[in-house]
Amino acid sequence: KNGIRLGILGTNGQGKSTLLKLIGGLLKHESGKIKRAHNLQITYFDQLRDLISKAKNLKDILADGSDQVIYQGRTIHIISWAKRFGFERQDLEKTVKELSGGEQARAILSVLVRKEADLLILDEPTNDLDIPMLEALEESLLEFKGALVLVTHDRFMLDRVCNQFLGFTEDQELLSFASYGQWESLRDKRAVKEEKTARNPNKKMTESERKEYGKMERKIAKAEKKLEALQLKAGTEEVYTDSEALTQIVEEIGEANSEVEELYARWEELEKIRGKS
Repeated sequence: KNGIRLGILGTNGQGKSTLLKLIGGLLKHESGKIKRAHNLQITYFDQLRDLISKAKNLKDILADGSDQVIYQGRTIHIISWAKRFGFERQDLEKTVKELSGGEQARAILSVLVRKEADLLILDEPTNDLDIPMLEALEESLLEFKGALVLVTHDRFMLDRVCNQFLGFTEDQELLSFASYGQWESLRDKRAVKEEKTARNPNKKMTESERKEYGKMERKIAKAEKKLEALQLKAGTEEVYTDSEALTQIVEEIGEANSEVEELYARWEELEKIRGKS
């Protein structure tokens, strides 16, 4: 819904860009279902790079050849608009092919923020942008009234812009998280556990571990039931129409997901130890 700014987290090669292309309709899904709102207007950042002709000049891109730009109901002169994206008056007659990679990225950003889209999809939009333009992009995304889905290696941008997160685990599960830090914490905890197991390949199960193992299925079932209840609650009209309640429930879902993940990771660790006992 409007106001959702979703960050997609994961390491290289886990499928972040593929997920964005599926959401944006650039790839056909082989299984499962994708449901989109009727007449959903989607703008995909990467598509804008392809749409900008090398023969166009900067003025054509910034203001469709006009001396004025309409932005969020306000009329802005082309020179003021150009300065917002780091360009001077003399740059307006330059063609796209005369612009550097960074300048082209800034020109694309000017098109992006004027788009009347319901959903913005951004795949590594920070490439070729300097610090002032990164800040301008962040401000534009925070001002955007619709929804957006963002993939970027820039953690600061994710933390500042996004209010919800989906993150890939090393097992290719896609889970809800309340923050980048929560996803990173789960990833690091599991890496430490795997390292400990690797360092102690012949470790025998202790009595306390046997008791813990015996209770693990019940603990997992309880945690999964709690997670399911929260997910059902998040789908109610009472919650998803209230941005504050939705933010709170997403945070709780993230914490519940982490609990389930940690329990499964511990169960797997105990299974390995049990197999050697």
